[in-house]
Amino acid sequence: MWHRPAIPGKPTVLLIHGLTGTSRWWSPVIARLPEEVGVIAPDLRGRGGSWETPGPFELSAMATDLSHCLNHFEIPTATIAGYSMGAWLAAIFGSTRHRRVKALVLVDGGLRIQHDPDEDPDTAINDIFGTSLDRLTLTFESEDAYLEHWKTHPALAGRWSAQLDRVFGYDVEPGRGGKYAVRANHQAILAGARDILFDDETLKAVNELIVPTRILTADHDMIDERGGFMSDSAMAEAKSRNPNLSFERLRDHNHFTVLLGSGASSVASAIVRAL
Repeated sequence: MWHRPAIPGKPTVLLIHGLTGTSRWWSPVIARLPEEVGVIAPDLRGRGGSWETPGPFELSAMATDLSHCLNHFEIPTATIAGYSMGAWLAAIFGSTRHRRVKALVLVDGGLRIQHDPDEDPDTAINDIFGTSLDRLTLTFESEDAYLEHWKTHPALAGRWSAQLDRVFGYDVEPGRGGKYAVRANHQAILAGARDILFDDETLKAVNELIVPTRILTADHDMIDERGGFMSDSAMAEAKSRNPNLSFERLRDHNHFTVLLGSGASSVASAIVRAL
């Protein structure tokens, strides 16, 4: 959990991380937010500091967790920002609890991902999220070894910063035999992936939003190939269904650098405008 209380009278933003991420993935954005703004960034069930928290792991259950989180800090309404899987979760929260939401910022997520709906679910999940899932099964000799693994990722190669040492260092801890492993519950990750691809309530949430919603998307995907994680056709479809949505395509960014690289400035600016 990352919590920074707001200066009295100032707003709070609730930040929701992605499928295999943690609250620390928001570090580059938080560093660019005004200091008087309150920040709440939880580790979702099955990830980071909450990785041993038991299920249920469906996004609808985690939306309830977010309500409890706001209640705990006595925050009646907040701007909600979600990244990747967190964007779908933010959309669920906004569509079911709109009185608690001033505005939404969705970052490279929240829209329908193109895939064959008749495809075997496990195959579809592996095709789209396989690289992230594979990382959860690996062990590393040290935290540095884990960081080296990320430094060679095609989306981050040549774009590394000292801040990312702290972001990704939070992912892992030593386990059996002293080997380092990612603090993530595999079942939690699979449940989130299934909801993103196949759950009807999750997929229609963005169409039901009645609060102002800004959607930022990268023009390169998870392995830095042109096209983006969120397709142009998905954006066009969503825009035609819901006039409360506005879009911004961030050029020369991929699914990771949009939050962890220089794209963090654009994300922070969108959040500040939504406060």
